[in-house]
Amino acid sequence: LVILRDNPLEDIRNSRKIERVFIGGNEIDRGFHADYQVPIPRPTLPIVGTIDSIQPVRAPRASQSVSLVLRGQGFGKSSYVTFGGSPLRTTFESAQALRAVIPGELLSRVGTFAIEVVNPIPEGGTSTKAYFLVTYE
Repeated sequence: LVILRDNPLEDIRNSRKIERVFIGGNEIDRGFHADYQVPIPRPTLPIVGTIDSIQPVRAPRASQSVSLVLRGQGFGKSSYVTFGGSPLRTTFESAQALRAVIPGELLSRVGTFAIEVVNPIPEGGTSTKAYFLVTYE
């Protein structure tokens, strides 16, 4: 038994306004459960390439742009580096090395930021992650 807050005959979207649910005469707790899993997980890009090291690994907050050197495997000429999900200007050196520039405006917050390499072609995918630390000045 599902009890709705508003009449779905007036507006079909009211069928989303669920007040209570009963199964076998027992009310079901509809709150968050620690063992909840998404039944159909969101598709992700495959892991293509690995990051073995980055240099430097940190920079002070509000610093100037930082030139980053990534070493690893599986980089292509169209690969580019992301910093916390933001794409960076990237230069391909070899299948084992890339250079990228982190602009100063991305270094305005203290924290740990994921570094990934995106390989858009031929099959697409991302590399393993490395982490860059933005410290207090």
